[in-house]
Amino acid sequence: MATDILTDEQRKAYGIFRGDPTLEQLTRYCYLTQTERVFIKERRGVPYLQLGFAVQLMTVRFLGTFLDDPLRMPESVVAFAAEQPVIDNWSDLQQYQADILALGVVLVSYSMLLPYLLLVYQGSLKNIQTIDLQKLDAYLKTVQGSPQALQEELDGRAMPRP
Repeated sequence: MATDILTDEQRKAYGIFRGDPTLEQLTRYCYLTQTERVFIKERRGVPYLQLGFAVQLMTVRFLGTFLDDPLRMPESVVAFAAEQPVIDNWSDLQQYQADILALGVVLVSYSMLLPYLLLVYQGSLKNIQTIDLQKLDAYLKTVQGSPQALQEELDGRAMPRP
């Protein structure tokens, strides 16, 4: 999203929950359909991965973007999600990041993806002697296209807000 058209106040408020959502908003944006529940269980077999997937799905529906820190969800959203049968134990929310970090998964906010990739690339350059420039070029082109494809997917799924 081009943020240069937003006021400072709008820019600060973008991508964050401003208080607790109403029950109507929770029902509209955070309810998981049976199809979504099956999809989450099939694709994310481990409970904490189901949790992360569901939290991100609810967040992107409500805010139109991902949270920089998925643990900053209002408790009312977590409580509403806990009532849905796809996730058996939502009490592990604080343990979520520690568990996936132990598996070698790094949570990086959408806005920090490129800086993180550049940091990894810089670290790799320090540790290798030769670089296959053709593979690097192909990889960078793929990485460059990924955020665009993700944004197009999100734009296609966006629901109008009340």
